[in-house]
Amino acid sequence: MPEQFGQVAIIMVAVKTSTLLADGGLGVYLVQRTEAVNEYELSRVAILQVLAAVALCVLAAGVSFPVHGWSGSPVPWMVLVAVCSLPLVVMRGMYLLQQEREVRLGPVVRVEVGEELVFAVVAITLALGGHGAWSIAWAQMAKAVVGYIGARLVSETRIRPVGIVWDSKLRQGLMFGLHYQMAQLVDMARVAVNPLFIIPVLGLQAGGFVERSWYLAGAALSIVLAVQKKVMFPYIARVQLDPERIKQAIADAVHTGATLDKLVFLPIVVFAPELIRLVFGPQWLPMVPLLYWLVAGNSLFGALASPLYAAANGVGRSHLVARFNIISFLCSWILIVPLTFIFGISGVGIAGVLLWGLLIYLKRSMTESIGRFGYFHEIVRPVACFLAAGLIGRVVATSWMVGLPPVWLILLGTMASYLVYGALLCVVDQRRLRELVRRFRGGVAMSYGA
Repeated sequence: MPEQFGQVAIIMVAVKTSTLLADGGLGVYLVQRTEAVNEYELSRVAILQVLAAVALCVLAAGVSFPVHGWSGSPVPWMVLVAVCSLPLVVMRGMYLLQQEREVRLGPVVRVEVGEELVFAVVAITLALGGHGAWSIAWAQMAKAVVGYIGARLVSETRIRPVGIVWDSKLRQGLMFGLHYQMAQLVDMARVAVNPLFIIPVLGLQAGGFVERSWYLAGAALSIVLAVQKKVMFPYIARVQLDPERIKQAIADAVHTGATLDKLVFLPIVVFAPELIRLVFGPQWLPMVPLLYWLVAGNSLFGALASPLYAAANGVGRSHLVARFNIISFLCSWILIVPLTFIFGISGVGIAGVLLWGLLIYLKRSMTESIGRFGYFHEIVRPVACFLAAGLIGRVVATSWMVGLPPVWLILLGTMASYLVYGALLCVVDQRRLRELVRRFRGGVAMSYGA
């Protein structure tokens, strides 16, 4: 039900915020740093992060008891269970840090795929068993356990008890982490408009519509961007003194993201009402206009976000991301509140399209560090092919596939859209795609000469 997804939104905001606070940005600093990282520095940061995670767990427990007693809602207990995964989450990150620094991402990817599969299996199994939002809380705990065990198995790093000595490197790390985490926390505050405004004003049902729309519109993009971030940040940190390599990596990442994310956006654009009715039920159809707005913004600007963030953090300009997210946070509340009162939940999507445009401001700020680099000419051909394929796919589905069962209509219509999209890309973007395949064939480090 939409109300349960409103509860899920609250849980996920709490988990993401707590994870950022526990990490403190120190792990990212160690990846970005040009000097080698020794075992003592890894152990020192790990201990600090575990202490912060335990403190957050205690804080969550202290808040959960009175809130539950006052409201009678199970959500505080769900948040507490999920937040208690933090010590394992931060330790898992430290065990994988050296692999990320050296851009040896095979073991990291195996751990991440394993923990995401466990999360999905546990969440789906418990949800089918009628446990509602509790399925997400316990899935988060299971994911943390599997991630920690997997990291221990693939890592050569050994974390040991050490004394915490304050020195210039730790001070520098905390300053970098402050800017990095400020950017992330401000971004979380922007996303928190759902539990802090939408749910209290419009109700849990509206919060569920917004949460599911964000998920469906951003699922494909988040996968692509997570892979790009995992690869690009450590690579750019290693070549941060070579602007030409950085600009080439950004251009390639943008074009790749803009091409791949359309594969998941296509069925949403062509069959959004049919998909929503089939998967969630007719009571979810009010979210369709919001979903279209969110997909529009993601299609136009989403491919730029992760490359820009990775480049800014990789060259030590995390303050640019922090400043950008503060501006985005202020603008999000300024736009979402009035637009939601005017257009209902669709106002969230309209504001989202406008907010995506702020990425151009971050792009211009980055030109001062690495020089000018293009964006729109990297996305124009994939976006044009995407729009044409979506239109042709919808025409084919409504003209030639009328009367088919919904599942077959969606499957065959999506396949037709994919064929059109692939054919158009081969015609108008063949040279660039061949260049990308040739460049990535040997891996990131070999492709760019790192």
